Amino acid sequence: MHRTRGVTSVLAPCDNDDMSRRRRIGFAALTVVLLFGLAEAVMHVLAPDGGGRESGFVGHSTTRPYFVVDGDRWIPHRTEMSRYTSLPVSREAGGLRVGVFGGSTVASDPPDGPFWQLAAMLKLSFGGDTQVLNGGGHGFGSTRVRGAMIEALARDLDVVILYTGHNEFTESRYVSTLSLQGGMSGFMQLLRRKSRIYEALRLGIRDLRGQPHVISAEVPGGPLRAGEMGRLQLRFRENLEAMALAMQVQAVPGVWVLPASHLGAAPEGSDSGTAQADFERGLSLREAGDRPGALAALRRARDGDQLPRRATSELVRIMAEVAAKHQIPLVDAEAVLLKRDPDRTLSGGFSIDRMHLDAAGYRLVMGEVYRLLRRTVHLRPMVEIAHRLPHPGASLEPVLGPIERTVAAPTLGELEHKSD
Repeated sequence: MHRTRGVTSVLAPCDNDDMSRRRRIGFAALTVVLLFGLAEAVMHVLAPDGGGRESGFVGHSTTRPYFVVDGDRWIPHRTEMSRYTSLPVSREAGGLRVGVFGGSTVASDPPDGPFWQLAAMLKLSFGGDTQVLNGGGHGFGSTRVRGAMIEALARDLDVVILYTGHNEFTESRYVSTLSLQGGMSGFMQLLRRKSRIYEALRLGIRDLRGQPHVISAEVPGGPLRAGEMGRLQLRFRENLEAMALAMQVQAVPGVWVLPASHLGAAPEGSDSGTAQADFERGLSLREAGDRPGALAALRRARDGDQLPRRATSELVRIMAEVAAKHQIPLVDAEAVLLKRDPDRTLSGGFSIDRMHLDAAGYRLVMGEVYRLLRRTVHLRPMVEIAHRLPHPGASLEPVLGPIERTVAAPTLGELEHKSD
């Protein structure tokens, strides 16, 4: 009995010390959280836009403008966007103002991308009063495409062209939301994107190291999470509906392009066993001359890829459905290529990688876009200008004139891939 009391008398002070220590730690943690929250609130009030710390050009932030005024022009305001485009603040009387929106397919540098192909066609047809804005961005999925288009529609555009669908999986890692990844991991991602204190520390460290101010993110290397594709499809539809409504409100017609991809590329995801089997079957059917069977199998392989960096059949279907609902003309890029050369299309002969086409492919697709534009814009028949278009892949400067950088700041790709 005495021993028990002795043990109790020895342990009691330790228990009290542990409890006191836990209370001190808890009080200190609560104080830090409160101070952090107060500092965040003050910084958000004093600098609601982040204070412009990125020297005028930002990356994947979804809260910054996509275009800013530079003298008498609107120019891109994102590190992912083209550096060879601008739109005059004042329009020419009787001129034509066209905005083209999408991901890297649109943002690509001259002369190969679809933007440049269409710009040359419009220049030859409409003349010197043609003003074409490249509203694309590398890695842009429908969330950022939506932001860029709605913002640009206020710049008195006459026509918009939309080419999107490939980057939904990639952009899911950039959007400031918990809807695609919940729990502590999602919370920490949101904190990193929204915290002014975190960003100030990050940019301060970059200053000390002499590095440029650019918000970036790695392309995800992991497979789809459970239920993620369904949420991506829902977001894609919501963004397309918002863009269609914005076009209606501004009374701006346009053409949407259902994207084509490299059907001859194997699935990348390690969990894409069924997709790999479909891919191999598709190759066999293509070699056997069964084009319809090969097409169906290769599409299944693309759709089953657990790293879906190509527009899936369901995303294409959603885009076609929204366009039909709002009576927006469509160009099916894959159908255009299959009609011209099915064997080359099935083998990826019009592609330069998994999702980007070569200049010949984009020339064919944008030729169909041009044909549909003639329904709403007074343009010459393609037969009258086709012979004046440089060969696909050749310089377009004979038609467009000197193509110069309109923004001195480097693009995201130039920052990340420059040689040391």
